[in-house]
Amino acid sequence: MHHPINGSALPRVLAATFVVAMAVSAAEAQVVFEPVRDLDGFTFGLGRDVELADIDDDGHLDLLEGHTTGGTVDSLAVTLAFGDGAGGFGTPTRLPGVIPPIAVADVDEDGRLDIVHGAPAPAGSVFGWTRNLGGGALALPVPLVAADSANHAPQQIEVGDVDGDDRIDLGFRSMSVFTVRLQVLSGDGSGAFVETDSRTQLFGGQMTLADVDGDGRDDLVFSRPFPDDLLLLARSVGDGSFDAPVTVAPPGTRVSVADDLWGDDREEVFLYSGVGEDLVAGFHRLQGGVLVPVQTFEDVPIPGPPIASSLDRADFDGDGRPEVAIGWGSAVSIFATSRDGLVPMGDTFVGPSSVSVGDVDEDGRPDIAIRPLSGVPGVVMNHTYVDVLPFEDLGLAQPGGTTLPGQLYDGDLGTGHSLQVRLVNAPTGAAAWLVIGGERVDAPFAGGVLVPQPDLVKGPYVTDFMGQVSLSGSDVPPPSFDLFTQWWVVDDLAEAGFAASTAVRISGIR
Repeated sequence: MHHPINGSALPRVLAATFVVAMAVSAAEAQVVFEPVRDLDGFTFGLGRDVELADIDDDGHLDLLEGHTTGGTVDSLAVTLAFGDGAGGFGTPTRLPGVIPPIAVADVDEDGRLDIVHGAPAPAGSVFGWTRNLGGGALALPVPLVAADSANHAPQQIEVGDVDGDDRIDLGFRSMSVFTVRLQVLSGDGSGAFVETDSRTQLFGGQMTLADVDGDGRDDLVFSRPFPDDLLLLARSVGDGSFDAPVTVAPPGTRVSVADDLWGDDREEVFLYSGVGEDLVAGFHRLQGGVLVPVQTFEDVPIPGPPIASSLDRADFDGDGRPEVAIGWGSAVSIFATSRDGLVPMGDTFVGPSSVSVGDVDEDGRPDIAIRPLSGVPGVVMNHTYVDVLPFEDLGLAQPGGTTLPGQLYDGDLGTGHSLQVRLVNAPTGAAAWLVIGGERVDAPFAGGVLVPQPDLVKGPYVTDFMGQVSLSGSDVPPPSFDLFTQWWVVDDLAEAGFAASTAVRISGIR
């Protein structure tokens, strides 16, 4: 039951600006992500990779990204920007002799994260690694794989453990004219590597290192488009080499990413086949000598083609279980893991090519860094409430002329803590009002639905250059009733001249 409140009680609860503090109780968290924020200073280009890692050992996550601005080797670049721990990054610096793809790993086991990367073939190598000297200093790149020609180009890096010795091993895919070379290098923990497997084939040839059989060693899964268009599995023997490959999927199947999604010490691999409306994609695991689907994406709403290009994991909602962030090439989606498979949660963000997860602003909630297919790197800040579920998004927004306004909440919860409410995705320089009510009614407004009974209307406020308004306050008692909120925004392009944000119910103490 909803309990209406009178106007005299509103100022006590809402103070000078809109704030609600909730008593801490056990409840499922609500996952809320801010829209993508482009990062300043980075080069506009075609995205390749992104990694969040503490490169300068100051306890703050830094950002590595790879991109290209054209079709030549000189147009490939990797840049590094140091993080400030508050969600910002310094001026990006281009790393000499380093090109995409990139991966981050403690190659020499000195406790600092090094960079594994591509190298321009005219320099004589096609892959290498750069030692982290500490404090933000990096050594000169060390070559790992020699180029066979000036047009030999790096395509993919896989970090794993193929021999089960708990030391970093590497898988490389590179291309030269019409041939693709797959190589596996076993590391000794000092930064030295020995090639333990190499195979060359015509065209294609995507690969991944994944422990599909759960024996503690990464196996090699790769596609062979020519002459038979097969997906093959070569199991790790234990010394860095592999058994003879066997077919594990129907012809025409491709592989991209892999991870232990369900925490059972066996990695699932993402496979896809077909094109257009006939495209079938999903995560598979090894069973009876073949890879069988455990999660398909035929019926799950995914923006763009459901072909995973990158994957990272984190506990986004604070329940102690990791969720999965998957970059599809045109969007990124967040999924919870369950016995029934991956369950969609959170939002999707248009544009990513690669994703990396980490707590950029150090608020205890993992955020997402993205490298778009075209543009500059961006971050998606996580505003999930991990202690209680005070807010329920009711939807029911009234679209504007070009956007759909929304509400975001931010701040630590509990008496004596602050809370912020924000209007996003509104026109710039527009007048906006925050409507607050103690009960929900279905009254017509601007051709849509007004959710709160307007016991209090605050404003007008003027949206900033990003189309946002932020309000904050602190030290208010937990309400003993439900509140409903919605923003009204003047929008000359909207059909009725107004737009309404998503509506939110704030649950009070029963």
